[in-house]
Amino acid sequence: LDALAEEGLPPARLQIEVTETAVMRNPDLGAMILDQLREAGVRVALDDFGAGYSSLAQITRLRFDGIKIDRGFIARAGDAGEGDEILRAVLGLARGLGVDATAEGIETEAQLARLRALGCRSGQGYLLGRPATAAETLARIAADASAPAEALRAG
Repeated sequence: LDALAEEGLPPARLQIEVTETAVMRNPDLGAMILDQLREAGVRVALDDFGAGYSSLAQITRLRFDGIKIDRGFIARAGDAGEGDEILRAVLGLARGLGVDATAEGIETEAQLARLRALGCRSGQGYLLGRPATAAETLARIAADASAPAEALRAG
């Protein structure tokens, strides 16, 4: 929070991702820190959901703003509908808790189409964009800002 204040960045512009393993080392301290961050306006997402201890009690106790669905579940998504049961359940859980769900590791058009069909509205992965430097990111933002609205909707 001090670093945000020093840089003049509004806390609402920051989302941190926390693995359940990191918080479970000291659950009481972890819950306290996460609550302080959220009260300050920082968004907190549970990273790699489904890959570790993912207890329903911990998700509600720790009060996350979002969950990031582990790439292992996304790898099975595709035309055949493999793994749909887990994805439906996780997306339903997120909706029920009123938190965002982000699919990690989207690498194929088939995965993206399947996730969209299941109602997933947020994703990341090599299909959607590769890691980039700050300069590359700023250039892309500038290009997107100057593109006609029709082109942005089509992409």
